[in-house]
Amino acid sequence: LATYLRDRLGLSAGSGDLCRTGLQSLGLPEPGAPVPARLSIRAEDPQALAARKVVGRQALKMQANVQGTLEDLDPEYLHDLRVATRRLRSALRLFAEVLGPKRCDSLRAELNWIGWLLGAVRDLDVFIGNLRAQARRLGEAGTIAELLAEELGRQRVPEREALGAALDSRRFRDLVRRLDALASSPPPRLPRGAQGVPVSQAAPALIGKAQKRVLKLGRTI
Repeated sequence: LATYLRDRLGLSAGSGDLCRTGLQSLGLPEPGAPVPARLSIRAEDPQALAARKVVGRQALKMQANVQGTLEDLDPEYLHDLRVATRRLRSALRLFAEVLGPKRCDSLRAELNWIGWLLGAVRDLDVFIGNLRAQARRLGEAGTIAELLAEELGRQRVPEREALGAALDSRRFRDLVRRLDALASSPPPRLPRGAQGVPVSQAAPALIGKAQKRVLKLGRTI
């Protein structure tokens, strides 16, 4: 059947996973696709350059997963898109000093907006998946779990519609454009202060700062 459809529709021959072949035919990247080598971070990169590479990597991840999320092809597209927004928010907080606090605060506010919409759908996807797994495990006793999963599926519809409208909006396109502009902007020719510090030297302090924040939140919980 696969061979017949391939020949009938004029599709190129593919090897390996059929899902991968289908995505390639549609011109869509796989979830979790690797980023270009030009955005690889080196130990000697000054912090101003490394910060831009981090933003560029995650902005690219966002864009690579938008179409798959809009078409609702697989929950992993939405998951990867959400992860990229969260990593961007963290990066903009950590690198605010070298990228510009006002610019970072403004971008983080927009990422919070789209992140909230992504989270609403992603949480339902996780709950539905867990409930259906429980239903399969419990057999006949899983009827209630399946009914709950169906109800969550109905709740997912308006949440997904809101997310789709947001991802297709001018506001989101402007956010992506601003992230791309930041990532592609040249670092200062004469870096000042932390901007010129190699990322290998700056990383321990940045990670330590983030770790303290996590531990503080943990103590609060």
